[in-house]
Amino acid sequence: MTLGNLIKRIRTKIGNIGLDDVPFFHDQYVSAINDAIRSLRVQYIQNGLGNEFVESETFYVLIEDFDLPFLNFADLKKPILRSLPPSLTVRSSLIWKAPRLNRGTGTYAKGEKRIIGRELYEAVDNITEQDTYNNAAKIDRVRTFYPDNGLTFFEGDIVKSNGLYYVATQEYENNTDTLIEDTGSFEQIYWKYVGSGYVEARHVPFSELHSNRLKLPNSYPFSVKENKVWTQFNNVPFTLSYIPEWEEVTDVNEELSVPDSMLMDIQNLSVQHLIGALPEEPEDDQG
Repeated sequence: MTLGNLIKRIRTKIGNIGLDDVPFFHDQYVSAINDAIRSLRVQYIQNGLGNEFVESETFYVLIEDFDLPFLNFADLKKPILRSLPPSLTVRSSLIWKAPRLNRGTGTYAKGEKRIIGRELYEAVDNITEQDTYNNAAKIDRVRTFYPDNGLTFFEGDIVKSNGLYYVATQEYENNTDTLIEDTGSFEQIYWKYVGSGYVEARHVPFSELHSNRLKLPNSYPFSVKENKVWTQFNNVPFTLSYIPEWEEVTDVNEELSVPDSMLMDIQNLSVQHLIGALPEEPEDDQG
């Protein structure tokens, strides 16, 4: 819903309670709505409903801070929500073990690693200007293929032939001297699964991050302070998912990034804010 449409709803609601003659200004509606959203976001997050407000940001460069030795930093696009503790506002922090494998043609050397989905894969053959995004598999329980070895292969079987890996795309009875690449029943596998594509970094208070000089293996401490993320590591890419401060919306055509379930609460709270801002009527002089 746009800000403008929400203002119309609130005006209608105010009219329905007999306050249609009160001259609220446009800026008062805008301010009431933003204040309501800001307040309700905090309540939703505290009640475990904050996933709607999470944003993710990936850092490809971390800058060494010469004033704070051993620390690196990067600027957040938006400041993190300050009114709640990081346990509620920092949702996940992932260090990539390799770049992602993109769809489309590419060239890779045998042994290179790439992330597909959320998993880490390694090239089992040299790849030259090919689209191999769908040619990845977990290689276990491998069967051996050589021409006319008399075996029956079933769809999904992982097969090794002449040092290369394949997956059976249909049932195939291997009773001829046809080479595996000429059977039409197998596709070559170029990427084998080797594990998770990410490792979780560990959030610590900034004071602890700065004072702790010990770097343990596989320990990736970081801290978030206002509009910066600080780390004791320089591993990139590094993806941080967090809940930022609410950004004031003033354009009536802008969509409000709030869940639909919150809209009625925003309307009601905005009306309360508007009514609460009305000046008190002076008492009648009885003297």
